Amino acid sequence: MSRPSCQSVPASHGRLRAGWFLVVNRIWLFLLVFAGWPLAAAEPALGLRPGEVAEFTAPFSPELRRFAGGNQPCESTGALAAVAVPKDFTPDRPWPVLVVSATSDPGYNSSRRLLRQFAGPALKAGWIVLAADATSAMESDSNNLRYALILAALERLRLEWSHLPEWPCAFGGFSGGAKRSASLAAMSLVLGRRPLGVFQGGCNEPVMRYVQHIYPVPADQWLSVPVYLSSGGEDPIATREQVEEVNADLKRNGFKHVRLEHFPGRHELHAAHIEEALRWFAELAAKNPPAKRP
Repeated sequence: MSRPSCQSVPASHGRLRAGWFLVVNRIWLFLLVFAGWPLAAAEPALGLRPGEVAEFTAPFSPELRRFAGGNQPCESTGALAAVAVPKDFTPDRPWPVLVVSATSDPGYNSSRRLLRQFAGPALKAGWIVLAADATSAMESDSNNLRYALILAALERLRLEWSHLPEWPCAFGGFSGGAKRSASLAAMSLVLGRRPLGVFQGGCNEPVMRYVQHIYPVPADQWLSVPVYLSSGGEDPIATREQVEEVNADLKRNGFKHVRLEHFPGRHELHAAHIEEALRWFAELAAKNPPAKRP
């Protein structure tokens, strides 16, 4: 089985779907999720054990299922999610949350499986790590579906941690998942949650710039989102030269916090970079806290 490719995401990709999302659903989805309207019925406690990965299910509400399917019910009925929390976790204070996304490439498209590679360094940095997959095969793996899965998982966790909607978040992924993370971060910002950062491992295109022209993100806030690029020096898919051009492109186009680091490897995640990126995001956030939602 071949390694996952870096899926191409041209600037025009998803414009029609993104437009539908923004025009038709922005207001009701914002109210539904962030005003605290219930998306999930009462569920038994998850019994999370700090330092370990726990898997759980998170059903879609009818409204969220239609959103996921592009204004018609999608095949999936909800999310299969995974979460891990640091060993010193207590829900009585805010914790940063890293949302992990996998590529769409068959064989590598489980975000929950990818989470297990992110979990060690993320927990070491003091972050919660979260991922979600569909309950059925994703015939149309859209940004709407991916974001709906995250919202369902977050709503399920809100039953455990009531202040979760107030906690800061970042997005991260590898290869095509790194590109997907840029889109999800933009959707988060549109809905009022400015990400602490975006971690992109093995990413060979400046998707952070592309999505700026797809979603109406406030330019000043979007350009302030930190971007950490992790590159294997011998990567044949996202080559060193390509990632260096991504770095240069983002800086040319006004992104204020872009960091590129190389490691001696191929098309793979580098744990030290994940931890380093999350600590960097937290450090920048401490200097410039995201404004609270009204």
